[in-house]
Amino acid sequence: MMDLWHCHKPHNKDGNSEGSRYSGVGRIAAESTVGLVDPMYFLLRKEDCENIIFKQTGSNEAETTVCQVCGIPLGIVDEKADGIRLMKWSLSLGLGSFKQNGDEILDSYTLSQWLSAHLQFLVDSSGQRKFLIKPGASILSQQHLDGSGKRMEEGSGGLHAWVFNPNTLITRSEKPTPARAVKVYYQRVTSKEQADGLGDIEAVYLPQAIYDRFVKLLEEGNASLPKALQTWAGLWNGGWLEKF
Repeated sequence: MMDLWHCHKPHNKDGNSEGSRYSGVGRIAAESTVGLVDPMYFLLRKEDCENIIFKQTGSNEAETTVCQVCGIPLGIVDEKADGIRLMKWSLSLGLGSFKQNGDEILDSYTLSQWLSAHLQFLVDSSGQRKFLIKPGASILSQQHLDGSGKRMEEGSGGLHAWVFNPNTLITRSEKPTPARAVKVYYQRVTSKEQADGLGDIEAVYLPQAIYDRFVKLLEEGNASLPKALQTWAGLWNGGWLEKF
């Protein structure tokens, strides 16, 4: 399965290409005044963003983009794409209207909703439902985005996630109406041998802090299920993530 199709290869050297913003391996470059949208982030030029600063978090990592006002990490600098990636879970949407006290009304979504959307995207694009979720140094990529091509040493830990039902309903006592959710079975992976035993399975990398919250969300979902539904076949733990 391919996400990128080539319908014509120009015979002349330049062809009908649009410069360095496109390549046959799918490289995308940020363009001034244009925002590119991914299921998990926005890709923008640095000069198109305000009130942000950049911090180097490690000698082998891409710079972190931080809010100048509150200091919350917003994303990373993507040198390969000549821009910055702003993660959607760190952002709020200004609606252009204001409260009586003068504060702007902001809209945002939960991390659970963004993570379930990412799992749905992976299922749709790969045709698979089982993934190895791992904490990684880069965001949604198996390689560093600082242009060095380097990677930190990977740990052996991870989570074997099985998207069992991408569209189910969950009823909770704290909410009067059913909520849409993704049902996920999961197993802890604690060694390289255990990971290798999973066979040909796609590894999905999340920032360490987001990975930790992903695991916590599944564990909280597991605790909220009836006892009979918390495990399956003695091997899998059942959990769920709220979805849009």
